[in-house]
Amino acid sequence: MKLLICLGCGQHLFDEEPDRCPLCGTASNRFRAEKEIEQRYRVVTSKVTDQVRRLVVEPELGIASYRVESGQDSVWIDCPAVFDRDLERVEAILFTHGDFMGACNRYRELWGTEVYLNELDTGHRFARGHRGPQGPRGFQAGFA
Repeated sequence: MKLLICLGCGQHLFDEEPDRCPLCGTASNRFRAEKEIEQRYRVVTSKVTDQVRRLVVEPELGIASYRVESGQDSVWIDCPAVFDRDLERVEAILFTHGDFMGACNRYRELWGTEVYLNELDTGHRFARGHRGPQGPRGFQAGFA
């Protein structure tokens, strides 16, 4: 499977190379292969509160996600746009929308992380390229 990442918004594009990013409209000359992105970009965390950390990609891709510590478990709200194996494991990734899936499949493969997407978003075209063990199109429809 060919994976391209849009430098305009961080959207992952699977097996397609459109003229423009379907999410942000960036021209195709700003798409990069996953390997190049992994070499050039890192996820940086910053403290919001004692239980919440903000995760951003540097150099900036315009997408933020959050790590929330909840008792014994940790979850992400949305997913970083790039795969960074130096991040601490999370038990689950909860998406606030179906427009952007980030590198969730890579984190799921590395850690066995569960991914939850609003049931109404599982049919979204950006969810089609992601896979998983449960739920419609591989997602667990964990919240409405």
